[in-house]
Amino acid sequence: MKTLQCASLDGLDAVSIDVESTFTKGLPNFSIVGMANTAIQESKERIKSALLTNNFKFPPKRITINLSPSDIAKKGSQVDLSIALLIAMQDEDVDLNDFYVFGELGLNGALKDTKSIFVLILSLARQKKLTNVLIPKESVQKVALIPNINIYAVDTLNDAINFFRSNNRSNYKIINQNYEYDFLNINNIKYYYTKEYDLDFIDIKGQELAKKAALISAAGNHNILLEGSPGCGKSMIVKRLKYIMPPMDLDEILDVAKIDSLQLRQPTFKPQRSFLSPHHSSTKASIVGGTQIGEIALSNHGILFFDELPHYPKAVLEALREPLEDHEISISRVNTKIKYPTKFLFCTAMNPCPCGNLLSQSKECRCSEIEISRYKNKISDPFLDRIDLYVVMNEIKKEDKPTVDSASLHTQVLEAFKVQKLRGQVNLNGKLDDMEIKKYCILEDDAQKILDISIEKFQLSFRGVNKVLKVARTIADLDKSAKIQKQHIIQSLNYRKR
Repeated sequence: MKTLQCASLDGLDAVSIDVESTFTKGLPNFSIVGMANTAIQESKERIKSALLTNNFKFPPKRITINLSPSDIAKKGSQVDLSIALLIAMQDEDVDLNDFYVFGELGLNGALKDTKSIFVLILSLARQKKLTNVLIPKESVQKVALIPNINIYAVDTLNDAINFFRSNNRSNYKIINQNYEYDFLNINNIKYYYTKEYDLDFIDIKGQELAKKAALISAAGNHNILLEGSPGCGKSMIVKRLKYIMPPMDLDEILDVAKIDSLQLRQPTFKPQRSFLSPHHSSTKASIVGGTQIGEIALSNHGILFFDELPHYPKAVLEALREPLEDHEISISRVNTKIKYPTKFLFCTAMNPCPCGNLLSQSKECRCSEIEISRYKNKISDPFLDRIDLYVVMNEIKKEDKPTVDSASLHTQVLEAFKVQKLRGQVNLNGKLDDMEIKKYCILEDDAQKILDISIEKFQLSFRGVNKVLKVARTIADLDKSAKIQKQHIIQSLNYRKR
């Protein structure tokens, strides 16, 4: 019996698989066991064709391939190469155990990339299970950015066979790539960013309060809700947030590339955060997750935008409460429970009433009080309590002019980011836990008095107080203030929903 190592996806993480093979006496047959899905079962025909095309003669024996552990479902065509190598090299005295092997086979023996190869290798590298890996050359461009692994690449099945037969494998080795973008070097960690602004805040006239809130939201990763009449610029502001977000370390960039791969998009490996905006008609399973990864988990390190918030099903909105608070979501399945990280920036927008004209100075609202109440009651107080910044936007006036561009806002975000990291924070202000709030959100005496009065006057919950402190900390960082001052608390309170 010979063994090779491969892997399969379980949620966002890789599970190592031992691919085992035996040739036994009996009627000629080729079977794959170990809870293999259809893609793996179909690999038998691809492997047969590839081997026969390359002059391999199947022995008159019973070939059994086992994917261990056998109680975990396996999926994906990345196991093709492992199985083919075990069959082709069954009688050869070659040690195959030091390598993880990935690749889909073409009928002529050519090796192809799959959407999961990069994701699997990244996950295994982080689990420190993988040192040496053999992959198709098509996969090199993505995999070469993963640090601390030895990468070897081949074009065909014959090349892979010759690789294991060779005593000198240096010709197959790929040099890991350096990441070339602008970066901030803070405490010997590089945080990368790009100065590309495909959508610019200079396009937005007026709305100074909303722009300031957007700056605070980006600088501290604070959840934001914009309310206003149709056409006042709510969606325009949110869509431009992506370009002024804080820089990313290499792990975050690779995570975003992993999400792109899972969504069948070609990863760009740009230091730019993902932006997901599911339609309000999307099902709960597609947003929260079920048999497939949901939009909430796919938004990790990025932005999740809910436009027309009250139109989303109440079950979806209530399901968001846990990931917004705990920054992770648990999905329970049969015999298993999977946790996904959910450190995303939640942005949402809504009209003030069903017709949208309640705040309009030029159009008359057609909604009754009951309709307005029913519309707003779709959003519960516990859900709103998880929103850091609540902004009511007015209609744009003729005299309003553009006042600030994305480049200047991004510069302020970078400075605030630097302050937070130099302070020793792992998380940005919006994602601080209770202990971190006590450590980093230090108030001046006047600021503490204002906060105490506000807690009693507005009946702030414990969570609400923490939200006020975290937003005030970001405002202070933007002002380059070591402590939170009176004006920072007042400004933070102005962004609370009352």
